[in-house]
Amino acid sequence: MQALHIANGDVSTPSFFMLDNDLGKLYTSGFQRHPARVDTLEEADFVVTCCFRFGPLGRFLDLPRRSKAKPYLVMAHGLNMDECSNQQADCAVVENLIASREDFTFATADLRDHMLTDNGAPLLPGVTMAPPKYYSGPPLSPRQDPKYFFTFRGQANDGYYGSSHVRSQIQEAFQNFRSNDTVVEFLPMGHNYTAEDTDKYIDLLNTAYVLVPHGDARWNYRFSEVIGACAIPVIIADGLTLPFEELIDWKTAAVFLEEETYVPKLNEKFSRKSGVTKAYLQLLLHPEFLLKQLTTSPAQIQEMRRRVCRINNQYFSSEEKRVTALLRSAAMRAHHHHDH
Repeated sequence: MQALHIANGDVSTPSFFMLDNDLGKLYTSGFQRHPARVDTLEEADFVVTCCFRFGPLGRFLDLPRRSKAKPYLVMAHGLNMDECSNQQADCAVVENLIASREDFTFATADLRDHMLTDNGAPLLPGVTMAPPKYYSGPPLSPRQDPKYFFTFRGQANDGYYGSSHVRSQIQEAFQNFRSNDTVVEFLPMGHNYTAEDTDKYIDLLNTAYVLVPHGDARWNYRFSEVIGACAIPVIIADGLTLPFEELIDWKTAAVFLEEETYVPKLNEKFSRKSGVTKAYLQLLLHPEFLLKQLTTSPAQIQEMRRRVCRINNQYFSSEEKRVTALLRSAAMRAHHHHDH
């Protein structure tokens, strides 16, 4: 099989060799069937391998070195270093591999996913991929007015290791809020989803904005579904890296709000200024405060939704496109580092 370089705009897609045939949850079939896949290590721009986490680390120590310009593309979904303060031997091995192997480019759904309790943690050297999942409802067009303005439906799970409380804060803020075009519904933890739930969820994606808050981790499966529905994601997850940032200017297609807006830490911060405290916190925990951050201009909403649609069509709408975007992001990163 020849190395096919697929022209996508002006950047050709790098070729890759699969060292493992199973990449866990992450687009295995997209890689297996991708036209840029080649048969030998020698001709490959990237060597794709899985799974960088505690347990199967030994094999990464043994991988022969490659050049920085043609590195390993290492799937790191599931690496968890939040409990490393007690200096397990494995943590030292991971840290050493990250620091010493310049021929490793990591791929995961959030380059800080291994450190949920530190939103300023150094990023894994690598690229962010789109979370698995696709929008499965009827096609939605930004040219048509959406049914809703702002929606969320999901479980009230706060972050692992107490890393975030944004969902419980928003649940509290919206518990008595009623509006026809704004629907924020929290389900109990461990809720068993039914066909009716799926229909409701799809119905709520016909909207201008969808809340994408920090859940167990910073990243969300729903992010890919929101992009597929051409809705504008409202991201409240400090420290999150977004898919294919090398290719996509997310500032023009998403809204970012800080978790701080909703976190009880504010109690400590403002308790010294007695008098304003209660009123100020009420304001912050008020649904209107969140909604006021979102433009209601139909023209601006339509323009942002058009951008989301374009992003979906170019990078998200199939496994092949996601793999192509990941390879191109990784190539941009490798060449950028190679030139410095």
